[in-house]
Amino acid sequence: MSIFNWVKDIEETYDELIEKAQNENKSELNKLKEQEETNLKETLDEKGNFIERVLNELKQDLNFRISNFKQKIDKEIEKTEKDYKNNQDQIIKQVLSDIGVDF
Repeated sequence: MSIFNWVKDIEETYDELIEKAQNENKSELNKLKEQEETNLKETLDEKGNFIERVLNELKQDLNFRISNFKQKIDKEIEKTEKDYKNNQDQIIKQVLSDIGVDF
């Protein structure tokens, strides 16, 4: 009978070792999963911040270009108005001449 008890003890020890190994593997896998999730979150946050910075830089660049364009248009409108005021009589005469109305 002592052999059977000895075999039974071995089987119980074997089962305990297998269960312990499975639990340790699960624990290690959970730790690895948490680490990977943390790394992925950090990577996504970094990429999100990078995209936000790039978009802000583009926004600033576009606003600067729009502002410059508006200034150029305003200058050209101002120049056109000034030229028109200076040459108003000649322009009116030329338009009337071109449409065939002479006074």
